[in-house]
Amino acid sequence: MTISDPCLNVAGKKFYTVNKVFDAKLKAVENSANVRPDLTELVISLIVLEQKLRIVRLFREGDIRMPLAHAFYVDANRKVERVLRGFQTNLFTSRVPFTLSEDELPKLQEFLKVTKLPFPKQFLRLAFSLFETSYTLRERALSFLCLIISMEVMYNTDTGKSVSKEVSKLCSLLFEHDESEREHVSASIREMYRRRVRMVHYGQTGSISEEDLMLLRKYVRESIKEMNRRGLDKGELLKSLG
Repeated sequence: MTISDPCLNVAGKKFYTVNKVFDAKLKAVENSANVRPDLTELVISLIVLEQKLRIVRLFREGDIRMPLAHAFYVDANRKVERVLRGFQTNLFTSRVPFTLSEDELPKLQEFLKVTKLPFPKQFLRLAFSLFETSYTLRERALSFLCLIISMEVMYNTDTGKSVSKEVSKLCSLLFEHDESEREHVSASIREMYRRRVRMVHYGQTGSISEEDLMLLRKYVRESIKEMNRRGLDKGELLKSLG
């Protein structure tokens, strides 16, 4: 049995078909026209595929998602039946086409191998949820707020110090080794916080540009990846950064 779904590559202006082939042993039964197919294997495949796509979005910015939404019903005998299928139009979208060079493919494959969802650390699960939510909102300002909150989930130490200074400092220390680069990252995040203040307290949503959103999402993405790689509890991790 083969199930085919169409996929549109917007950047390439081409349609592709994703096929999933199942081995199916068919038996002759009475009133076979009324027999509903068992789609359990399809459900499992779709869940696994969606999990992989979530990890790919964490690996690299870009519009990569399942174009079709599937709804299923499980009957009293725990048999799965598909009851609805339709195109998704607004879930997990990015204005950046997803691209991957040949030399990056092994890195992605390794990332898929070592990254497991849900993350073992609760604070990273929340940060990642906010990261994903930033893709689903039509208002850029709301996506920006989700990402700012995600940063605070990972970096805020609740020590009474300035949140913006604490977050910007610790983020720059996490994945930048060059002193000038650290200062650049720290200054960039502090500017993000100034724009957040103008937006939240004065309603200046126009101060958030698409470039701001992409840059902040990059900081969140790289922070989640590096923190998960280190595998430490939040307190221990931030303490190690100084």
